[in-house]
Amino acid sequence: MATGLSTRMATSLQTILPGLSAVMQENDPTKDIIDLSSAENQLIRHYLQDTIETAIKTKLTNNAFDLPAFGGDRQTRAALATFFNDHFNPVSVVTTEEVVLTGGAGSCIEALVQSLCDEGDSVIIPAPYWFGFKPYFAVRAKVEVLAANTPTYSDHATDLVSALRSTYSAAKSPERIKAVILCNPNNPLSQCYPESALRDCMKFCQEHDLHLISDELYALAKIHSAESKFVSALSIPLSSETSATAPLIHASKVHVVWSASKLFGLSGLRIGCLVSQANPLIRTAVSLLTFTNVSSLSSISLSTLLSSDELPSLIDTISNGLSESYKRFEALFRKLGLQYVTAEEGLFIFAKLGKNLASADEEAAFFTKLKDAGVMVSPGRFYGDREFGWARIMIAVPIDVVTKALDKIERFYSEMK
Repeated sequence: MATGLSTRMATSLQTILPGLSAVMQENDPTKDIIDLSSAENQLIRHYLQDTIETAIKTKLTNNAFDLPAFGGDRQTRAALATFFNDHFNPVSVVTTEEVVLTGGAGSCIEALVQSLCDEGDSVIIPAPYWFGFKPYFAVRAKVEVLAANTPTYSDHATDLVSALRSTYSAAKSPERIKAVILCNPNNPLSQCYPESALRDCMKFCQEHDLHLISDELYALAKIHSAESKFVSALSIPLSSETSATAPLIHASKVHVVWSASKLFGLSGLRIGCLVSQANPLIRTAVSLLTFTNVSSLSSISLSTLLSSDELPSLIDTISNGLSESYKRFEALFRKLGLQYVTAEEGLFIFAKLGKNLASADEEAAFFTKLKDAGVMVSPGRFYGDREFGWARIMIAVPIDVVTKALDKIERFYSEMK
């Protein structure tokens, strides 16, 4: 029977749906299942609801009904510029003009890829990475994603550039690679790339004339026990010269992406941004693709939040909640003898929950059993995992939910013996 879909959309759905069907599954409301599979920060929702309700009631004017300005609401862009200047330690002060509003981080990355790549071009993403990168931009833009796999998770940052070089060398058409997309802090590992790794990555991009897209939406979600500290691409001195032998990378090739969806748990507002300090053409291109995507209500909400005197204490509250949650998950995993990646900054702990799994079917069965036991996590196969049994567990939930989830997990392993 004819579907009425274009060939392009039919092909896209065929590629995307198998993965999305697993991610988009809803819990049975009749079952007591704790969902730790999402990337939804739930630690400060009560505060945000009150703040945003007040903002809409007091700051909504007739202007909010106008079509958004090119580049997005100027007041929100100014608030974001201040946010980056206060918290991301930029070498050069971020100005309002250097910020472009987008409908979330995914929309921003897709617009950047559309602006930088032609059909059939490629981008490199260090693995593991969230598979959503692919359906969000690669299928629609018809761009190939090349995964740069490191030998181990524990040395993910140390082996970053060697993995990039191997991936570049092995590519069928390396001349068609246009960018490296780096998620820092990493999703799903919740680890930060040290400045040395970022500098080496920039040198690699400069050497091969590639753009660097630094996705920093998990920044500032710090876990107190972490030894490493988040370093933004904005904080590294870049070259403004055009010489191919210039140190590091030309500033026009570095683009930072951020969204309110992760740190503040505001995924539903659909608001994010691009910071590109030395490439006005890229800012114009991204603006052209996205400036109508952000609601005035979302702009009012975010600008109010970022301008609040309580913002520093709010970020501390998030960090304290993540730290306490992580400490309890870590203690249980040690008790159960489960391997995990030490988290530094982010909403997750990445752990090998399934031991001695030999196939995808065994892994799927294992995680189904865990869900039946009352806890749903995000299996490693959604991140290009090469070893069965790993999972991303979201820890940005209230402590009473953490306690309940840990009880269910411990009971699950006890019953498996």
